[in-house]
Amino acid sequence: VYIGILTLSYAGLFAWVSGASVILQRVYGLSSVTFGFTFALGAAGYMLGATIAARLVVRLGLDRTMGMGVMVLAAGGLALAAVVAAGIPGVWLVAAMALYLAGLGLAMPQAMAGALTPFPDRAGTAASLMGLVQQTVAAIVAAVIGGYLGHSAWPVTGVVVAMGCFTLLLWALTRRLRAHER
Repeated sequence: VYIGILTLSYAGLFAWVSGASVILQRVYGLSSVTFGFTFALGAAGYMLGATIAARLVVRLGLDRTMGMGVMVLAAGGLALAAVVAAGIPGVWLVAAMALYLAGLGLAMPQAMAGALTPFPDRAGTAASLMGLVQQTVAAIVAAVIGGYLGHSAWPVTGVVVAMGCFTLLLWALTRRLRAHER
C-alpha cells in the first residue's frame, strides 16, 4: 500500500517534469528564462510541503501526515484541471502544480518510511524494490505522455489529476489495513 501511494503520487510529479517545458513554453509561450523561474516555483511547493511534514509528523504520526499530503495532492491536481479548463495563463498552472508538489512533500517521506518500517533487517532490499517500482512506473508515464505533448496541457494535467485522485483513493480505501498493521 505504501509503495502504491508513493508510486502513484510520484507518477504525477514525473508527468509534470516530463511535460512542463513543452506546456509552458510551447503552449503558454513562456520564454526559457521565465520557464526556469516558474518551474522553480513548483519545486518550492515541494520544499514547503516537506518542511511542514517534518514538523507535523512528530505530532500527528506518519499516517495522518500522509493523509494530509494526499488530500493536498488531489486538491492540487483538481486545481490544475480547473486552471487548464478555464484557460488561465501559465503561472496559475504552475501555482496549482506547486500545491500538488506541496502535497507530495507531505506524503512521500511518510510513504517511504511506512514502506520500510516493517523490514528493518532488509531495509536496503526494501528500498531497492521501492525505487524500482517507483522509477519504472514514472518511466512508463513519461513515455506515454511524450507521445501526446504538443498543443495542449491536458495530457500532463490528466495524468496529474488521475494520480492525485488515485493516491487519495488508495489512502482512503486502505486506512483500516494500515491501522491494523501498526
